[in-house]
Order: sequence, then structure tokens, then C-alpha cells
Amino acid sequence: MRFERRTRDEAFDAIVDTLQRVPDREEQNYLAALVFGFSARVLTDEQKAVLRRVLAMTELLKEIVEEAEERKAREIAERMLRKGASVADVVELTGLSEQEVQEVLRHVREEG
Repeated sequence: MRFERRTRDEAFDAIVDTLQRVPDREEQNYLAALVFGFSARVLTDEQKAVLRRVLAMTELLKEIVEEAEERKAREIAERMLRKGASVADVVELTGLSEQEVQEVLRHVREEG
């Protein structure tokens, strides 16, 4: 592996970019804490703020994706229930909990 000489700003940008690519949220937060811990004396206040904003934005985007996936699963559950699928089958195939599927079923019955 070849290392290049970088300015502090270039190194910081590379660290932020790498953190944003970590798919697991908990691991991403853990790594960010390590970066803060090891580099607290060399990061400027502005860089620390940027790092916090980047992580918060990444967190927000992941939450939006999760909400969209849950909405889609509920839509699929509704269609399945309207076609006569059992609650157990809907739970198994959508990943929703039994309680969530029961809520969808109540909604389907209310609409008639």
C-alpha cells in the first residue's frame, strides 16, 4: 500500500468520505467516535462540526430509506390481505410484525 502526503484538510475529507461509506449505522457512529477521540487535538472546531453534520445527514437518509421500505411492506401486505393471504403468510413474506399486519388488516376491513 502506498501512502501519499496529504494536507490535514485532504486527510479529513478522506476520513469523512470513508465514514459515509460504512453501511452499518452503529459501526459508523463507533468509527466517528474513534476519529473524534484520536484526533480531537488536530481537528478544527469547523471540521468537528462538519463531521457531526455529515453523520447526522447520513443517519437521516438511512431513516428515510427505512421508512420508505416499511411503507412499501405495508402496501404489499395490504394487497396480499385483499387477495386472501393469511396473516401468517403476510408476516413471513413482508417482514412486518404480526401486530403491524393486524393493523393493516383492520384498515383493509374498514375500507371494505
